[in-house]
Parts: sequence; structure tokens; C-alpha cells
Amino acid sequence: MRRTFEQQGLSKTLRHYAGRAAVKAGAVEDVATTRRRLAAHFNNHFEAQIAYGPLKGFRFVRNSWWGATDRASMLFGFYEQEVLNAIVTASTDRDVFIDIGAADGYYGVATVSQNLFKQSYLFEISEAGQAVIAQTAQLNQAQDRITIYGAADANTLAAIDAEDRRNAVVLIDIEGAEFDFLTDSVIALLKDSVVVIEIHDWLQPNGEAELAQLQQRLSQHFSLEVVQTAARDLSSFPELQMLSDTERWLLCSEGRGQLMQWWVLTPR
Repeated sequence: MRRTFEQQGLSKTLRHYAGRAAVKAGAVEDVATTRRRLAAHFNNHFEAQIAYGPLKGFRFVRNSWWGATDRASMLFGFYEQEVLNAIVTASTDRDVFIDIGAADGYYGVATVSQNLFKQSYLFEISEAGQAVIAQTAQLNQAQDRITIYGAADANTLAAIDAEDRRNAVVLIDIEGAEFDFLTDSVIALLKDSVVVIEIHDWLQPNGEAELAQLQQRLSQHFSLEVVQTAARDLSSFPELQMLSDTERWLLCSEGRGQLMQWWVLTPR
């Protein structure tokens, strides 16, 4: 408290500690609690089924664990809107989706169950995640159109039919492991695919240098577009009209530590 007092003065110090005490006592919610409450409310309201956007109609299983606090934005169709837009655009002339880091199947199952793609290959190292993917596919009647793998590498990717790889949209979201995963061999296997990569350079000890090296290797086969989190328009959703401004905008939060960027790679 002394340090806070010296830095901010008496008035701000009292407000700071009064706010902390109110949160601790349950008199007010912190941000994480509000996000969880809104996610649970709309998950209940929509019966765990996406209500808007390109994935409308997709259903989450009860024990779906990934992105629980993001569930509300998924249900309204604006979670990772930039990624979804890139996938939808690329799906117009490609029939296969490859999801590397598939978690519980949000993209990998929903994109086939909602007929953006005919076939999906999902890579997820967690056995619990693989089990939920299988349940999710069954719930959405997509079990015959997906194939579930464990870890992704050059060998497991090579097991996918070459024509399917040439006809694929690939999503890579592996929390910083993309720099090790995207070897020259893997890049060569995906050189005819449209690839979307979630970038986590800040998780690397030499992130700036690794980012530049990765971009150089990819540029031999792809044109690269950098996409960042952008605005959301919440004015068209009747379910949100009675929420406070704070609650409404918290629905847009994806809880990230900094502005996220993705690379959208198009074959040259």
C-alpha cells in the first residue's frame, strides 16, 4: 500500500484498495467473472448453438472445454472474425480444411458441418481434446467427414492425400510452436494450400528475428497478408440491446495480452 500511496496519492490509493475489497467480497465483478457469466448466460439462451454468422447452427457438446469465456462471441459469430472471414473467402474454391491445433473442434468440425468444406483433418495433441472432437462431430452429424490425428509434423501431413492438400485451407494455431513446426519440409507439403497462421512471436526469446526468418522461408511459396483484430459491430443483435455498454463490449474481448495478428498465405 505504501508504494501505491507514494505513486498515486491518498485518493487514488483508497479507490484502488476499495475496488479490490469490493471484488473480493463479491460486491462487484471483475472482468474475468463478467465474461464467464455472459458466456454461460448466452450459452444457455442459445442452447449451445451458434446463432449468427457463417457457422450458424453448429452445436457445442456439454463438455466442450476450449474457449469457455469466449463462448458468447462464438455464439454471436464474431469470435476471431478476421480468421473466419479469411476461411470463408478461401472456401469458395477449396473443399478441404486442415486444422492444426484443433482444440475441441470449433473450426475443424463446424466448417464441415455447416458445409464450408466437404472434408476436414484435425490435429490435436490432447487426448481429451480428441475425444471432445469426436463427440462434437457426432452431435453435428459430421463424423463421416472428419479425420482426427494427434501431433502434426511432416510425416502426419504427408499421410493426407496430396490432392486434398492442394485443395485445402489450413489453420495453424499452436501457441508459439508454429516457428518449430513450419520447417522447410512442412512448408513444401503445404505450398499449394491457403494457410492461416496465428502468430505468437512474443512467446519466443528472439521473436522478432524468428518472425523475419519465418517470413523469408514462407515467401518462397506464398504471398503474405497480415491481418489484425479489428472492429466489431454489435448494433444488429437484439439480444444485446439491454446489456450495459461494459457488458456488450466485454463480449468482444478475446482476453488476449496484446493485439493479435494472423498471417494469411496464398500460394504464388
